[in-house]
Amino acid sequence: AGAAIDVASTEPLDASSALWEVPNLLISAHCSTSSDNFWANLHALFRSNLRHYLAGESLENQVVLEDEIALGEK
Repeated sequence: AGAAIDVASTEPLDASSALWEVPNLLISAHCSTSSDNFWANLHALFRSNLRHYLAGESLENQVVLEDEIALGEK
């Protein structure tokens, strides 16, 4: 068994942190969004959603709070 973290209470994680010595613990940099295409995709989504918004249409990747609440109650 093991675990992985990419967030710590203090970042960057201090070199003296005991977490570095935990067996089977993978510690990664807190940068989960840093793919090669992240910014290009984000800008494309923004432009697309701006066009949808101005046309009075539904947005892409829209989170509806009521859906999130319903999912949490299951």
